[in-house]
Amino acid sequence: MQNEINNEIIIRRKRSYSLSHYLLRYCWILVYLLFFRPGPRIFFFWRIFLLRAFGAKIGKSVRVEPSVRIEFPWNL
Repeated sequence: MQNEINNEIIIRRKRSYSLSHYLLRYCWILVYLLFFRPGPRIFFFWRIFLLRAFGAKIGKSVRVEPSVRIEFPWNL
């Protein structure tokens, strides 16, 4: 009984992010896989638009290649 309670406490402590953060992360993964990566290399403006929609702060003359891997765009 005590061991089960300790395991539950450990599991709860492992979640360091809120539910909204997980949902935002999964939304980004879907957008990244469906709209960010498959586009042609010349669609820099489209990728920058998607990144800014998720909170990234990007300069005007930046080019983002489709091969870049971005996991947390809100940290850019």
